[in-house]
This record gives sequence, structure tokens and C-alpha cells, in this order.
Amino acid sequence: MIQKFLTKYWLAFHVLALFFVMSIGFLSGEPQGIAISFWFSLFAIEALLLLPTVFKAESLVEARSRVLRSIEDDAFVYVGLLLVGLVCIQWLNSGCVLIYFPDADVWKYGMPHFEWLPYSIEPKPALIHLSVVVALFAGVLVIRNGLGKGGRRFFLEAASLVSGGIAIYTVVKSHTGVLPYSEWALQPGVCNLGTFFAFWFLISLGWTISGSRSSPSDGFVRTALWWCFAFVGNLAGLLQFSTGIGVCIFCGVGVLLLLSRVMILRLQRAGAEIMLRFVMGIFLSVSLVAGIVVFYPPASSVKSMVLKVAEDSYWSESTASRQLRATAALKIWEEAPWTGVGPHGFSQYLGSVIKDVEWKHVKADRRFVCNDALQFLCEWGVIGSGILLALVIIQLIPLFIRLRNLFASPAGSENSAWDDFLSLDGYSVPSLVALVTVLVYGWFSSPFQYPVTFLSWFFVLALLPGLLPSRQPRRNVVRGESDE
Repeated sequence: MIQKFLTKYWLAFHVLALFFVMSIGFLSGEPQGIAISFWFSLFAIEALLLLPTVFKAESLVEARSRVLRSIEDDAFVYVGLLLVGLVCIQWLNSGCVLIYFPDADVWKYGMPHFEWLPYSIEPKPALIHLSVVVALFAGVLVIRNGLGKGGRRFFLEAASLVSGGIAIYTVVKSHTGVLPYSEWALQPGVCNLGTFFAFWFLISLGWTISGSRSSPSDGFVRTALWWCFAFVGNLAGLLQFSTGIGVCIFCGVGVLLLLSRVMILRLQRAGAEIMLRFVMGIFLSVSLVAGIVVFYPPASSVKSMVLKVAEDSYWSESTASRQLRATAALKIWEEAPWTGVGPHGFSQYLGSVIKDVEWKHVKADRRFVCNDALQFLCEWGVIGSGILLALVIIQLIPLFIRLRNLFASPAGSENSAWDDFLSLDGYSVPSLVALVTVLVYGWFSSPFQYPVTFLSWFFVLALLPGLLPSRQPRRNVVRGESDE
């Protein structure tokens, strides 16, 4: 048992521990114990080098050699180090002061010690971003070069349970009036905790597809944990802390995924009893969560937020705010187009590029552009945004290659494309849907500015290719069985 855990799940456990530490640290709005996140990142990399996942017919020495060769050939390592170095320079070159110009009667920030290097106005936000980027580098490095398919599925399952547990904790605190959770629920901003829960709620729906494959000994426990935490917990957090438009989008996508689950159960010739249990479980769970979060509390703001989405005034105000923020972000970006103005630089420079009468449109959520692409460009510059985009492309390449190989049926294959689709790991489709949904949502909101959502998105993107078979299966696929 211990040997199986060390050889199969040890690295996944380190990534999960890093994910848990970063999640807990940002619950209060600012990370507590930044040094702890650095240590856990170091532990994850150390585990990758010293005790990597050992595959069949492989010794520990051979596993270490395989991991070292994989790291040497991985483009993510070199591009990721560039991003870490960029954010580190921003932190070291921070500390701009306000200077008054009497001729123009304005206050402006002075330049840093080294004007030609990336910089940050304040050192603390840059240090926070550095801890997030180092955690991203360590986690993705381990996922790409050390985790097998079993370890990837273990991380997805465990992370959805962890996020569900955090959701239940924050929902209870919110209903009991504990700050800041009650404020987050009453007035969720464009960068909110609800998107983090929504992301893992969508991914957790993949477990329902593969959950029936559990052995009878642990099937009941795993099913109970999934219902209580991954499904109910994350759904409650989504409803409690998301904006009205976020509730509509993520719940709508969740309904589509649940309908696809019912369809797949039907195609897999699941028994009527299994279908009935699943549908009734979904109905009762949604009713319970909706009653506790939406209808029972007298001060619940979920109903009013959702109904407000249908009002014309809501869209006119939000459109005016987004246009003003986008214009301001581009003006601020012109101050330092290559290196950006550093973490939180948008909010610091905002007062110098808008008029006093325009403050009413940006009074709430003044730190955010309501467009993640523009915010990264404004605060990270062309260089930082280009590096970040390169990291995404590097992780998309193996995903596209495996999808192409999977659905390019070789000559003489007896499997149809539909059989290949049913043979996919249950987490594949929900993970891909969650990634695309949050990415699209980021064009008119700021989900990636919440560090744990940012980390979660990159972690899932890194492990998604490993859930797909590396080549087209040539055997007959038994419906409902794993391709693992």
C-alpha cells in the first residue's frame, strides 16, 4: 500500500499540497505566509527529482534518468524560468514614489532605480505575484514531467474535494456574518471566489462518468465524498460568491455537462436503477443547495443578482465601465509598453488617466480591467504577456497532437470516432469545457486575477493531455471501460 502510494501518487500529493496551501492562503484576500508557498514549491520540485513516479518494469534510478531527460527537453522549463525571472526583477526593482509637479498641478509616480528593467510600484504585490508564478512553475513542471495518468486523475479528484471543502467552510462563514466572507457574498466583484468554485464544480462532473468504475470496497465512500464536497460544496460556493452573470454562465454550462452525463450513461447501456439514482441524486442535491443558498436566507443576494442580469440598466452600466477600464488600461500600458507597470499598477495609475466625473464607473473593483488579456498586457507588458502566451501554447501543442491522433482513425480500425469518444477518461471533456469557459469569461471579467483560479487553470491545462491516449487505440473499445 505504501509502496503503491509512493510510486504512483507521491508527486500528485505534493502538487495537491501546493494547491491546498495556495488556496488557504488567499481565502482572506491576501496570502498569509508567502514563505510557506515557496517552500512547498521547492518540495514539489525536490520530490520530482528524488522520488519520481516509477512506471512498470522500471527502477527508481531509471525513473530519475527519465525525468531528467524529460526536463532537459521540455520547453516549458526554459520559458517558465524566464517568467519567474521577469516577476523577480519586478519585485527587486520596486518602490516608486509619488512626485508632485506644480506646473501641471498633478501627482505622478517616479521611475524606479533601473528605468529600463521591469518594475513594480510597490514591493508587496510583486512578491505575491512571484510566489504565485513560482507555484505555477513548480506545479506544472511536476505535472508535465512526473505524473502518470493515475496521478493526474488523483489530483483532479482530490482537488475538487478540497475546493468543495473550502466552499462549504466559506459559505457557512458567510451565512453567520463573518467578515470578509459575508461581504464577498453580498457584493461579489469581477474577481471573485465563486469563479474558483465554479471551475472545480465543472471539472468534478467528470468524476461522475468514471466514478462507476470504482471497486465495491471504496465505491460508497468515494461516491459520498463526491456528492458532499465536489458537487454540493462547489455548487454552493458558486451560487454564494459568483456574480449574477457568472451564476447564469457556469450553471448553464453545468446543466449541459450533466445532460451529457445522462446521455453517456444511456450509450454505455447503464441500468435503469443507476440512471434513476443519478438523476434523483442530482435533483435532490440541487434542491438542497438552492434552498440553503438562494431561498432560505432572508438576506440572500443571489436572486436579486440573477434577476438584475435581465435589466437593460445592468448591461449599459457594465458596458460603460468595461469600455472606460479598457481605454484606461491601454493609456497606462503606453507608459511602459514592453515591461508593463507591474502588479496592481493599473489601480495605481488609474487616477492619472481618467477624469473625476468618470470615477463612478470604476469605483468598485478599481484594481481590475474586467478583461484579463488587457490587464496582463498593462501590468506585464509585451514581454511578460508574450511569455505567458508562450506557456499556454507549449501546453496546447501536446493536447492538439493527441486529439488529432485519437480521432484520425487508422486504416482497418474497427473503432468509430464515437467509440473513441466513449473510451476517453471521464475528466477529459469536463476539464476542457471548464478551461474554455473560464477563458471566455475572462474577456469581460477578471477571473485570472484571483491567484488560485489562475493556478488551477494552468494545472488542469498541463495535465489534460496526459488523460488522452498517446496514440490511436487499435483494439475494440468496451463501452464504459477506461482506456488507461
